[in-house]
Amino acid sequence: LDASAIAATTQILELNPDAYSAWNLRRRVLVALWSQEDINAMAHQDLKFIEKLVRVHPKSYWLWLHRGWILDHMPSPDWSRELKLVQMMLDLDPRNFHGWDYRRQVLKKAGKAAVPEELEYSMGKINQNFSNYSAWHYRSKLIPRVFANESDSKKREAVIEKDFEVVRNAIYTEPADQSAWLYQRWLLGQQEDQYQSRKVWEREMESIRELVEVEPDSKC
Repeated sequence: LDASAIAATTQILELNPDAYSAWNLRRRVLVALWSQEDINAMAHQDLKFIEKLVRVHPKSYWLWLHRGWILDHMPSPDWSRELKLVQMMLDLDPRNFHGWDYRRQVLKKAGKAAVPEELEYSMGKINQNFSNYSAWHYRSKLIPRVFANESDSKKREAVIEKDFEVVRNAIYTEPADQSAWLYQRWLLGQQEDQYQSRKVWEREMESIRELVEVEPDSKC
């Protein structure tokens, strides 16, 4: 295991970034070559290599996985730079599921996994495109983290209520798209009070009946 193996895997991965055996070999070689003196230099070289590939293959699972692995082995990873990178990637392709998952990982490792600002960010992406299932899904995982404490229950209810309004708007705008319908189903399961839950279900069912009258072919 030496530097020639790195060069060989580089050639393979430039042709096929999903060649997971090449990534596995590359990691073994890096571990063998790393020392406390050169780990940062070699890690930065690999990060640049991945950035070159991810511009062409932004939805490659193995690229994002290897990038996370590199950063986990660096003494002082620059998580703020990673957040800027993934934000740039999501600006280019807001539906990139791997980009959203990597954003979640970066925020978690940076100690910002449950920051309220993420609520604003995810809703901004949803409003740009109601069919962005990745953003809806991300939000469904984010809300429980942001409002994990019981003392936040009122704020949580207010956010969920506003989300119902956005969902109704999305469904009326794009009734054939399943993204908002799936998120609505998740929202309906978040009602903690049984009486309030029944009222919400009745309200949403009435909204659906009104939609069916206007769009009888909608996928309710």
